[in-house]
Amino acid sequence: MALLIKNNAYSTLNGNISNVSSTLTVASTSDADKFPVATMGSGSTGDYFYATLVDNSNNIEIIKVKTRASGNATMSDIDRGQDGTTAQAWDANDRIELRPVAALFSTYIQADGTVANATNAVLADESSDTTCFPVFSTAATGNQPLKTGSNLTFNSDTGALGATSFTGNGAALTGVDSIPPGVIVPYGGTSAPSGWVFCNGQAVTQGSDGSTYYALHAAIGTTYGSGSGGSGDFSIPDLRGRVAAGKDDMGGSSANRLTDPGNTIGHGINGDTLGDTGGAETHEVTVLQMPAHTHTVLGSLSSPNSGTAISMTNREQNSSVGNAASSVGSSHAHNNVQPTIVLNYIIKL
Repeated sequence: MALLIKNNAYSTLNGNISNVSSTLTVASTSDADKFPVATMGSGSTGDYFYATLVDNSNNIEIIKVKTRASGNATMSDIDRGQDGTTAQAWDANDRIELRPVAALFSTYIQADGTVANATNAVLADESSDTTCFPVFSTAATGNQPLKTGSNLTFNSDTGALGATSFTGNGAALTGVDSIPPGVIVPYGGTSAPSGWVFCNGQAVTQGSDGSTYYALHAAIGTTYGSGSGGSGDFSIPDLRGRVAAGKDDMGGSSANRLTDPGNTIGHGINGDTLGDTGGAETHEVTVLQMPAHTHTVLGSLSSPNSGTAISMTNREQNSSVGNAASSVGSSHAHNNVQPTIVLNYIIKL
């Protein structure tokens, strides 16, 4: 048998009842259907509920209703004067309400604070009243602890159920977009969170379906290295000391912003090749990379015959003069790093 409860159940009596009446009728069928359906009848099994009769002077009587059919305004097989109250006569238009009563709490909450009769809980039917939150009823016998999980939350103010964690990758959840394997994001922490690893170029093994790196291998393959070369081995992308750039032909058409100029200046990157690497922290300018230019030497030449000075200006460096232009510079490489903040990068397994 089950003690039933339901939200927002109330009505008025359709007629007078005496202090020994075991039947009453409420104002309308729609009002009656706000109350639970009771099936206990005159026996000792089935469902029942407690209701409270109250008049304008706030006199009350708690009754136990053991029979009420759906679509029927009559309640019968009523036990009177329950839960410490006294049976009395009631007039038409006095109120009948479904209030929390002591018997309700004693049925479900034991003296030690644990919940009784909590197995096999079902939701009461609230299909006809969209303003109600679900409430629980049970058909269990005996006292059992309420079965909950440490990852489940319930907001009693809003009726919202929540979960703090899921098992698996969430792919079977509807209305929830899970993070696919292979997603790379910057991360400010010092340890990779669960389900992620650092992008440090480590060699790993694909393993079988369901193993740690299986889904990641399916997403990136050996694009970033084949590991140690064994069957199923592959490498995690290595972002140590590197910045990432968008693939130049992403979507099918090259933007020609990374065009591998390594054949002329070194350290080139082919922007059309996923996983290609290049660039350098420092760079020393070579003669090939210097703009084409000339040097001007200012000086004078003396005539070998008469000693008359001959003026010479705007001559190129390779003119035959007695003194060469002096050398400057120290051939040191220059810093090639843009303004930077250092973060970890992690990839979703």
